[in-house]
Amino acid sequence: MKTNKELWNREQRVVGVSLQRLEEDRWECAGVAVAFQQKLLTIESRWLETGTLETVCKAIPADVPVVLVLDGKGVLHKSIPQTESGLSAAERMRDAMPGIKPADFLIQCTSGYEQDFLSLLRRETLEEIEPVLNANSRWIISLTLGGFVGTFLWNSLLSTTEPLIPAGGYMLHLQQGAAYKLVPAQAADDARTYLVGEDTLTAAEFPAYAAALQWMLTQQLTPALEATRIQTRYQDWKQKKQFTKTSLMLLLGLFMALAINFGLYQYFTSEVSTLQNRVSALTVHSEQENAQTRQSEKKREFLRQAGWLLPAHHSFYADTIAATVPAAIHLQELLIHPMDMARSRNEKRVIFRNGSVEIKGMCQNPEPLREWMSCLEKASWVQNISEPDYRYDVEKGRGTFVFRIELSAQE
Repeated sequence: MKTNKELWNREQRVVGVSLQRLEEDRWECAGVAVAFQQKLLTIESRWLETGTLETVCKAIPADVPVVLVLDGKGVLHKSIPQTESGLSAAERMRDAMPGIKPADFLIQCTSGYEQDFLSLLRRETLEEIEPVLNANSRWIISLTLGGFVGTFLWNSLLSTTEPLIPAGGYMLHLQQGAAYKLVPAQAADDARTYLVGEDTLTAAEFPAYAAALQWMLTQQLTPALEATRIQTRYQDWKQKKQFTKTSLMLLLGLFMALAINFGLYQYFTSEVSTLQNRVSALTVHSEQENAQTRQSEKKREFLRQAGWLLPAHHSFYADTIAATVPAAIHLQELLIHPMDMARSRNEKRVIFRNGSVEIKGMCQNPEPLREWMSCLEKASWVQNISEPDYRYDVEKGRGTFVFRIELSAQE
């Protein structure tokens, strides 16, 4: 008996369908039928229908495997933190959305850039769609939630275009070829087109074509979504069509399937080993790049807090203040953007008091100090001057002072 994969390979045709629920009983169906003709992958037909579920499904060709992309109302997408703990999709759903029963949903977990995406669909929705399709020999062989399947097409064929692809009522931004974030689609996004080879795809057709192309090239059995019932029902239907074959044909088919599977196993085992080595090398390289990026960000933050990324006026402040110091005042220390000692101790990191100048000195009489501060306060670059901390040491016969100048915002 031939396996389902052999049957689909033999047919060399598949229909990509993007089905979105717009309202309670109003759907939009965009479809692209693709096939191998003379060793070339071509688009046989395409369509866009809006109406009831029964109406839009009539446009789908019969007796051709359907690769389905579901989106719109009833499909929930949620970004979740990345994890290396090996949790299942159901376990990650419990962590992200406590109180919701995973058994009530079909769950899809998609790896992204700096975060992953959890997609949910109530099982009742699939139970509503399946009978309508199956009634006319339209059998689902793969199901994906949302436009994440579009990353495959963008990475394979559209790497020179803007990393922005349609995903239902959203636009999916890509970063380094992986899903990065979902933003609501604008009216102009519906008019976007995508050039794939010699074919131009609309935003509505893009997810359907991407799903169909991924299936034709990779023959993956619903890789990211727990939907074994789809596969099981399709297998049952295929088995019924072959029930009348003789035992000799069944044995011959089984022998051929085993031989092919063994060959595929040997081939893919070798390929997996090669890819794992590549992934390991890329992981090490990625970790090194991430470490360098983090170091650069820390240094930049340090420079920003120190005020060293802003235009430097240190010499101007120092010269201007020094030129106005009265003879009765002895200037001891002038600090521009001084360290905030209290916050630095509390947060255990170096924090600067940007936008301020701290002045320390000595004078025998506070009157010249007040006159000097009044003179400084008139400068355009001075926003405010704090009250001086003046202390007179009787034993030493001298007074010391400290005050702070807050600089204007434009400075």
